[in-house]
Amino acid sequence: MRGLLVCLVDRFIARAQARERHPIRVVRHEDGVLIIHRYQPFWPDEWIGRNGEHHDRPPWWRPFNILLHQWVATFNEEMHDHPRWSITVVLRGTLVEHTPWASRVLKPGSIVVRSRKYIHAFEFVPGVEPWTLFIVGRRNHRQNGFIVKPFGKKV
Repeated sequence: MRGLLVCLVDRFIARAQARERHPIRVVRHEDGVLIIHRYQPFWPDEWIGRNGEHHDRPPWWRPFNILLHQWVATFNEEMHDHPRWSITVVLRGTLVEHTPWASRVLKPGSIVVRSRKYIHAFEFVPGVEPWTLFIVGRRNHRQNGFIVKPFGKKV
């Protein structure tokens, strides 16, 4: 059964790559460093311009989208939230997810459900190229970055 799932994941990734030869480059806002290649195997993802205007807004009967992420970063992410609810399914590789309260290792088959207020950051395991399925709701809010400091320590 595991071999069948690995085969299906490999075929899905190969199909997405063949269908979209130039994936969207998702970069850090601060310095433009590449974080992920985003594939849109089903529908274009919506985005909000600097003036607050929605682009590629899905119709009312499609309240979610499914994206495929190929993580290529060699650094750890900063703490952030997302402008919409999300579900991450790890397809390949390993990621370490940090929150202000705890950390956990995400391996193939791990599923994480998040509200839009969920603060987290990923740490990348050297030598491993993670792939995740990213299921997201409508984009109704801005994305935020956070500086998280340990509680109870005086600086």
